[in-house]
Amino acid sequence: MRLVSFNPAHIKQISLQAHQASTEIYNHDYSGLVNDAWTLLDGDETPVFIGGFYQIWNNRQVCWCLLSSNSGRHFTRIIRAVQKEFAHRVGRVECYVDPTFTQGHRFAKLLGFTCEAEYMTGFHANGQPAALYAMVN
Repeated sequence: MRLVSFNPAHIKQISLQAHQASTEIYNHDYSGLVNDAWTLLDGDETPVFIGGFYQIWNNRQVCWCLLSSNSGRHFTRIIRAVQKEFAHRVGRVECYVDPTFTQGHRFAKLLGFTCEAEYMTGFHANGQPAALYAMVN
């Protein structure tokens, strides 16, 4: 396993976990995220995790991630890699989780996030709800 800088080509290479497979990730321009994102590659150089941050304003960032369908066996390494990135963050970091996705809530909590809003109706651009998690460093 190795951690590399994110390349938008990684989006086409990851085999997403079932819960994220329905998201419209292929229709976005990720070129603006390359400076603050990374990819965890397995031994075959296949992405198992893609994640990063984008800034809302000073001292407020949003953490995002994509997990592969076989990320479970790499979960400890993924958690450690993400927590290492969080150690360098100053201010507020948020993440949004599908309210019905139990594993997503567990992942957010393992990373050290606290749930601030369990259900925000119509939060996403497509009208889907979200739960809000945050941490402040």
